Amino acid sequence: MARRAAKKQALAKRVRPSQEPRRKLGRYIVLVFALVAVTVFLKPFQFLQTVNVSLPSVSFDDEVEISNVVIEGELRYSNRQELQALIKAFLEDDFVRLNLNEMRAELEAEPWLKTVRLARKWPSTLKVEIEEQQPIARWGDEGFVNRYGELVLLDELSALSELPLLEGESSEAYEIARSYLLMSQLLNEAGLYINELRVSAQGARYIEFDSGFSLLLGEYQFKERLEKFLFLYKEQLAQHQQRLLSVDLRYDNGVAVQWQDESVTEIASR
Repeated sequence: MARRAAKKQALAKRVRPSQEPRRKLGRYIVLVFALVAVTVFLKPFQFLQTVNVSLPSVSFDDEVEISNVVIEGELRYSNRQELQALIKAFLEDDFVRLNLNEMRAELEAEPWLKTVRLARKWPSTLKVEIEEQQPIARWGDEGFVNRYGELVLLDELSALSELPLLEGESSEAYEIARSYLLMSQLLNEAGLYINELRVSAQGARYIEFDSGFSLLLGEYQFKERLEKFLFLYKEQLAQHQQRLLSVDLRYDNGVAVQWQDESVTEIASR
């Protein structure tokens, strides 16, 4: 028994020196992997810390004067001096306290201004982007119809004297403007240009062309009657345009043509 115990102690002495370095080596490997993991994990945070963003430090207690106003947009009808005076009235407020919503509403109340966009440009510039109204025709002596078919009331129409004249019920302004555009597209192809379009309360249409003669369409089926007129005009009337006074298509079975010499010709409809 003593021999066996002595043999085990001798064997243990031989094993321990060989296992101890392996344990230390394993600890070193684990430590290296831990350091690599920590380094990889910290890299994004180290990168973010190197980014510095500087923003202007302005509080509502500070007063920043507006040093520059930039106006963008084509102005054809608006009075630039009046517009500048209107904008200047708002510049009494400082850059931070300037109420852009109130200013936009005030500017868009002007009849010639369709939309207004405002933006602050740091440190002290106000950008004013303007879309002016684009009238397509006068509306009686009350205002004009814009390209969206909206009726805009205006007292002074001298700048629009060359535009066609539309007349009708104010509540029908959009439909009348739409009708004008559709008819113009068809008539212009035949070399005819509307100078005046009147629509009665019942829907009857009276058209006066820039060449001097007029066209009367009834209140019903005016599109079909317009097509009938275009066919008749191309086939028979175009060559006598200088003599034409009026063409009346309000009849179901025919067309009445009045000439400059006051004679009337009746043409059977097709």
